[in-house]
Amino acid sequence: MTDCPSANLPAARMTEPLSRTLQQGVAVVVLALLGSGCGPDRRSVPPGCVLDIGPDDQSRLALAFLIANPTASTETGQYNHPFTDFRLAISTAGNPLAVSQPAADTSTETRTLVLGPGAGVRLVPPIRLQFGHHGPKHRPASKSREIVRNDNRQLSIWTIDHRPAPITIGADIDIQGLAPRRCQADYRPPGT
Repeated sequence: MTDCPSANLPAARMTEPLSRTLQQGVAVVVLALLGSGCGPDRRSVPPGCVLDIGPDDQSRLALAFLIANPTASTETGQYNHPFTDFRLAISTAGNPLAVSQPAADTSTETRTLVLGPGAGVRLVPPIRLQFGHHGPKHRPASKSREIVRNDNRQLSIWTIDHRPAPITIGADIDIQGLAPRRCQADYRPPGT
């Protein structure tokens, strides 16, 4: 087993783009961890993506994707803003969990993303995750369709059909024009 250094990125507000210094730091950390064999399983997680998970002020989980360009050439792609170009898979102890999400009713606009060599960007989707165990015969309906206002944005609340437990979140990122990326991160709720 390889000894891997922990990566402590400077804190950034979830709603603001990365500063130039933080962009460089994210790219360096991603390149260093992936190049050394550290970090997530290199076979399932292509370079250039880190998933940042943490509780918001309502005890829901906020997500942010740190997308970096680990190549020596500029990458250009098109994405939807607010950022919705991803698919989530959530599991606990290796078992997949059902996730209920509201119908997409948020209007988006297409934006161009240009990542120079070693550059990165933080993309924050307009969703929050919450745990909500409803048993095997009942799937959440109305509560999973909750839309809330936060920082003058509409946030969609997605419900993980499970009691709070340690989870692994995998996200497939599909930005048109960029190579597909897969981010993965673990989260342990307080008290579990």
